[in-house]
Amino acid sequence: MNKMELLAPAGSSESLKAAVYAGANAVYLAGRQFGARRSANNFSNEEIVEVIKFCHQRNVAVYVTLNTLIKSTEMSDALGFVEFLYNHDVDAVILQDIGLLANIKIGFPDLHCHASTQMNLHSLKDVEWAESVGFSRVVLSRELNFDEIKEITEKTNMEIELFVHGALCISYSGQCLMSSFIGGRSGNRGACAQPCRKAYTLVERGKENVLNKPEQVYLMSPKDLNVYEYIEELKALGNVSLKVEGRMKGPDYVYTVVSSYRKAIDDHPLSVDHEKLFKVFNRDFTEGHLFDAEYKSLMNYELPSSYGTVLGKTLSLNDGILTLQLTDELNKGDEIQTRFKGKTVGTRTDVITMNGQRVSSATAGSIVTVPFKYKTVKNSIFYKTYDKKHIDAATLESQIEKPVNEINLFFEAHLEQQAKLIGIVNQTLRLEVVSEMPPERANNRPLSMERVTEQFSKLGGTPFFLNQFEVNMDDGLVIPISELNRMRRTLVDEATEKLSIWHPDRIHKSYDLIKSDSNESEGKIELHLHFYSKDYLNECIDDSDHVENKEKDYDSIWFMHDLKAYEADMSNMVEKGVVPVLPRIGRTENHEFLIEKYQNECAFQSAQPRIVFSHVGQMVYLKRFSGLKWIASETMNCFNVDSYDTLISNGAESVILSPELSVQELGPYKKRSNLGYYVYGNMPAMISEYCPVGGTLTGQSGCNLCKSKDYDLIDEKGMHFPIRCDAQLCRVEILFGKTHNWLSNMLRLRTLGIRVFKMEFDRLNPTEEQEILNAIFTISEFNNLVKKMPQFNDNFHITGKGVE
Repeated sequence: MNKMELLAPAGSSESLKAAVYAGANAVYLAGRQFGARRSANNFSNEEIVEVIKFCHQRNVAVYVTLNTLIKSTEMSDALGFVEFLYNHDVDAVILQDIGLLANIKIGFPDLHCHASTQMNLHSLKDVEWAESVGFSRVVLSRELNFDEIKEITEKTNMEIELFVHGALCISYSGQCLMSSFIGGRSGNRGACAQPCRKAYTLVERGKENVLNKPEQVYLMSPKDLNVYEYIEELKALGNVSLKVEGRMKGPDYVYTVVSSYRKAIDDHPLSVDHEKLFKVFNRDFTEGHLFDAEYKSLMNYELPSSYGTVLGKTLSLNDGILTLQLTDELNKGDEIQTRFKGKTVGTRTDVITMNGQRVSSATAGSIVTVPFKYKTVKNSIFYKTYDKKHIDAATLESQIEKPVNEINLFFEAHLEQQAKLIGIVNQTLRLEVVSEMPPERANNRPLSMERVTEQFSKLGGTPFFLNQFEVNMDDGLVIPISELNRMRRTLVDEATEKLSIWHPDRIHKSYDLIKSDSNESEGKIELHLHFYSKDYLNECIDDSDHVENKEKDYDSIWFMHDLKAYEADMSNMVEKGVVPVLPRIGRTENHEFLIEKYQNECAFQSAQPRIVFSHVGQMVYLKRFSGLKWIASETMNCFNVDSYDTLISNGAESVILSPELSVQELGPYKKRSNLGYYVYGNMPAMISEYCPVGGTLTGQSGCNLCKSKDYDLIDEKGMHFPIRCDAQLCRVEILFGKTHNWLSNMLRLRTLGIRVFKMEFDRLNPTEEQEILNAIFTISEFNNLVKKMPQFNDNFHITGKGVE
């Protein structure tokens, strides 16, 4: 990438053309499988072949998304798809799954791989790790601000991509289980049902008093990102890729947004095109975390769907006839809407009346009437949520070819010599076509210079525009017009074919998935007991110390998530055998000092150091701390045997598998011996830089309300979601209120190869937690321990077929 790239979404053939004709430098799209927007139309293999040719002929790169987690049973098909893409000249693939990456680097080492935003790479360390494992580009997390991105671009040679426009996730991408566990539709599998866009109430934990105002309904629904007006600042980042979100959007949206950003990048005035961005789908706009938007400008509590533009206000409503005072143009077919306390009512304006006459349009300032069957009150604000005039015009314009390849033509014709047509494309590619027969002397109507020019100028429907045309032709010759047309078509066809091939040195490959057998030795069963509160942890350790020690056929190991508390009391923590857990988000934090201090303390106490990595980027620490014993958290999204093998080969002593895997999907792991599974706790549904407590109650971060009280979100079905706050960073985890509990079925998991059982204790269910811990402290045999565990919750993802 040698210049700033404008990267556009293509969820359909129409949107693809819209992106290309609007001036995108590259497009990203998906096949029928493995893409993170499964509900988009997407493309068949046959269509992808034509798409790559079409785009390359117009100087546009094609990136295909395989940015989902891949099941072990799907890996062969995924690699077959990569093979197909490679052999048909794709420019890059966008990935989330580290197991898939490992296989691609073996089979197709020269194929460019982009690390998807689903990988949640959010720091310079993460980028360094991505480069070390073979990625050529990183799509940074949308939570990073401009200064963080600027530092990364200045300190790496990696290609950097960032989102500049479109929908925002409230959670760090790749770290959200809410859709998966509520409805079986996994965001990590391209099937997110967007539960964050639903209505929620905020309450103080243990109380029923609703804290949000009536108009604050959609407490987890952010506005859409729009940094169009910051384009000059973005240029300071250098040769980055600016990404537009929207594979679910139509060609009107894609064309409007991409053409606007194209003009801004190319130094056109901003004002007119910025107004157009409001005429296509948007949830109102925010500059997002990129330019440090405060909560009140980040979120749209009122509406999770298209916000539209202000149309006017109500003058009256009588007998189903609405009278409006317009502040904007209204056209037949527009969709209009009014809102009150999170509720919306609207209609399509099929009939518009002004001064007693039906009209097809009315300008700002007019008073009009339209049929309207809902109740409303005087002076209610109406919005135009579908601008038919703009959308129709943009849709039409989006399908019109805008030639981008300059061609210079030179025609030479002499008596009794074959005529030649020479074409120079983009000043670099030279092509030559000769006539099938030499010109003859004309008997009555010789070929004129004007007719030759006319025939060779017919380049409509092609990606070429004629820049220069020169003719060197003897007088009095005749050449059939059909022959001139053939020469032109042949040259254009040869030119388009050569332009379509960007990777001529690739050798067509076939790659078979390597099935590896594990030689891991069987270890002792381990219960990993995770705590977020140092006080609670110490209480439980003290309780366990008062119980008579017995030789057990399993080990129980303490883990601590509060790193600041751990570091402040490190000597005591190491003495008690407590293992530190690195956080899954570490934007500016460098944990090398803590790891070094921890290793030194362990050496001083002759203890074995081990640590939990919660993010793939943390494997970069292994360069400095070789031989470090570490455990891979479930937040690293190990979803297949190849990912497991990759983590183990990098020194992991055990791997906690993704909780989105069902029991039936554990079969391929049977020959592995260091498998772990999350069996108890109020599992985090998501992690976010937005705090619904501060956002709802104060409109800004840093409120410190969470220091004195605990809060829950409640959805429309009455399900509670406890909020775990980090007051210092204003970072939150939204937890599932229903405790995940499969303790009493650990024996079944054991038969499937699970050796490590992860449990989290957060005092959300203190009586049950104490019962579990007491059993662990007192029962020495694993089989007997399982019999004493509380009855499991039959969660679908454990006992069913797994997530979509």
